[in-house]
Amino acid sequence: DVIINLAGETINHIFWSERIKSLILNSRINTTKELIKWCSPNKNIHFINASALSIYGLYEQKSKTDNNEETKIINRNQFLYEVAFQWEKEVRELDKLNIKYSLARFAVVLGKNGGALEKLLLPAKLCLAAKLGAGDQPFAWVSITDLVHAINFIIENKILGPINIVSPDRKTQNEFTVELCKSINRPYLF
Repeated sequence: DVIINLAGETINHIFWSERIKSLILNSRINTTKELIKWCSPNKNIHFINASALSIYGLYEQKSKTDNNEETKIINRNQFLYEVAFQWEKEVRELDKLNIKYSLARFAVVLGKNGGALEKLLLPAKLCLAAKLGAGDQPFAWVSITDLVHAINFIIENKILGPINIVSPDRKTQNEFTVELCKSINRPYLF
């Protein structure tokens, strides 16, 4: 009745070589294609596919307005935008099969036992946490617990189309890093 596609190579690599980029993109596209083939005869499926807020592009500064599900998608020359765009394009093939779907656009997922927090904590624990660039770029995040609740809400309420899954707490990269350092009692030097 419900298929939830979260498959895909992690983006948590130290360096994104062309091989890693290919793995990140193709693991998502190929798995989605196979799932669509598998479910196509059944018209009673709710297909929930992970995506990412990078569909809106990456910003260098915190914007005055939030993106929402109605925000126009603009073609950007950014790898993570391209991954999200191609992934969602593949899912939209379900329109031809008259199958219901949701596009769950995740922010950076943080949790004690999963998500990106472990990678973000390491520099902070070593007192090496730093502002990246100007530090004004938005840092969109969601707790893994809230993410699970959001997916459950999508299923129970049969919400279709794009859904942004993100904390309402607007932070810049610098603000997030400062709070992260405070939370583990480490200095923030930059």
